[in-house]
Amino acid sequence: MPFWIRKFKSKNRKYMEVKLWKYRNYKWNEYEVVCTGFLTENKEEVVIYKQHYESDEFPYWTLWVRKKQEFIWIIEVQGSVVPRFTYID
Repeated sequence: MPFWIRKFKSKNRKYMEVKLWKYRNYKWNEYEVVCTGFLTENKEEVVIYKQHYESDEFPYWTLWVRKKQEFIWIIEVQGSVVPRFTYID
């Protein structure tokens, strides 16, 4: 995690629902949540999503898996407090 990002803990966000649709992360890249699931080791909820852009490292529509708690984090980016991912209507 870069030095200028800090996560904020919030008990209420634990129960936040992740909707199936498009999201934008704090870097302004777009993603689409495909589904949610659970880790086999500890039954922790995860979010499966695909990127809607191409980068030097990964092709368009690369699938990603992130723990739900990390997906819904509120973080500080260069002095502003923002959600890691924001739902796009």
